[in-house]
Amino acid sequence: MANIHCNDAVVKAIQDSVRTEIIRNDREIEYSTRPVHLLPNMPTKKPHIAMLVHTLTGITDFLQHYDRDECDTASPEMIHVVDYNRVDVLSKLIDDTERAGFITAQLPQIIDPKKFDFGTWYDQETMIIALQTLFVPTNEIKTLLKVIGNVKDERVANLSDDGFSQTVAARSGVASVAEVELPNPIRLRPYRTFLEINQPESLFVVRARHGKPLPEFSVHLADAGLWKLMAIQSIKEYFKAQDVELPIIG
Repeated sequence: MANIHCNDAVVKAIQDSVRTEIIRNDREIEYSTRPVHLLPNMPTKKPHIAMLVHTLTGITDFLQHYDRDECDTASPEMIHVVDYNRVDVLSKLIDDTERAGFITAQLPQIIDPKKFDFGTWYDQETMIIALQTLFVPTNEIKTLLKVIGNVKDERVANLSDDGFSQTVAARSGVASVAEVELPNPIRLRPYRTFLEINQPESLFVVRARHGKPLPEFSVHLADAGLWKLMAIQSIKEYFKAQDVELPIIG
C-alpha cells in the first residue's frame, strides 16, 4: 500500500476546520469554538470521523502507512479508546481548542450486542440458536445447550428455587426424564466487541419458565457492565502488542 500523504488541500481543510468566533455582549468578550471537521461537509454530530473502519486492524494499517514527516500541521498524536465499540485516532490540539480526527474504528452492526437482548424471554429454539451463534463456544455453552435442548415443557418448574439455582426436568434417555439444575451463575463470552481481541467473560444468570407452547429461557447479565472496562483494557493491550508508537488513552 502506498504511503498516505498530507497534501496542501488536506492541510488547508484542517486549518480551516477550526474557527474562533468573538461574541460581544455588554459585560465581556466570550469565545466559542466550532467543532473540528477534518474533511469538508462532515456531519457536525460526528466531528471526529474522517475515515471509518470496522476493525482494529484498519487503524494499525492506517498508522503504518501514514507519512508523519509530510504532515507537520496535523498528524496522529494519540489513540483514544472511547468505549468497547469505538476507537479514535486524534491529532494534537489545534490552536489550543480542538483535535482533528483521522480515523475511527466502529464496531460493525453484525456483532452488535443488541442483537441478543439480555433479560428477554426466548423460546427454546431461539435460545439454542442464539447460544450457538452469538456466543464464543466454550464448555459452559455446551453444558447450557445440553440442558436447554432437553427440557420438557410440561415439567419446567421452580423446584428448589432459592433465587440462585433452578431445577428443571430434562430428558436423560430415550424415555426417561431426570431433574437437573440450570447452571447458575455461569460464565459466558458473548460477541460484544472487536473480533481481534478476546471477548470479555461475564457472569450470567439463566432462568426457565413455562411457555406457549414451548418452554422459555432468559439470560441475565450479572457483572454490572464490568465487561466494558475489560474490553477497553484488551483493546489497549492489542495496540501495545502491535508496537504502535502513539500514546493509548482509554
